[in-house]
Amino acid sequence: MPTLRHDRTTRALHWLQAALILGLVALGWWMTELSYYDRWYNDALFWHRTLGLLVPLVAVGQVARRRWRAALPPLGKDWEQRAAAAMHRLFLLLMAVIPVSGYLISTSAGAAIPLPGGLAMPAVGALSDGAREAAVAVHYWSAYAIFALAALHASAACKHHFIDRDDVLRRML
Repeated sequence: MPTLRHDRTTRALHWLQAALILGLVALGWWMTELSYYDRWYNDALFWHRTLGLLVPLVAVGQVARRRWRAALPPLGKDWEQRAAAAMHRLFLLLMAVIPVSGYLISTSAGAAIPLPGGLAMPAVGALSDGAREAAVAVHYWSAYAIFALAALHASAACKHHFIDRDDVLRRML
């Protein structure tokens, strides 16, 4: 019996989001090692901010896609389906929390965020030191959380593929 797969758009959004998240986490960790005077600091920050703004946009596309496409029949045990649903909801929450906290950090002094093409995302206003520190902590720990969640997600897909020998992973390839 052939594998039922998600449509191309759904798969493309999934893998684009995975690449964005993993790339942004890696870039963010690398950036923490740079000093303000490092020649890569401003370029890395520009691309981290710019690509970070794509994450919630892709997430909106993923949610819209999920609402408008026919669902594939569920695979796995009932508890696995509930765990997968909870994991996807947590991913969506973090895909909102991380960019919002990053935006608050980036605009905490009241300056706009420069974007490609000479565009800028305006600031909501200056933040107090306490509010900025809270945003930094949320951004930092949420990045670790989404990385751990991605590792758990990939591990679950591998478990389905190599141990259960079902089509969960093949559906997204």
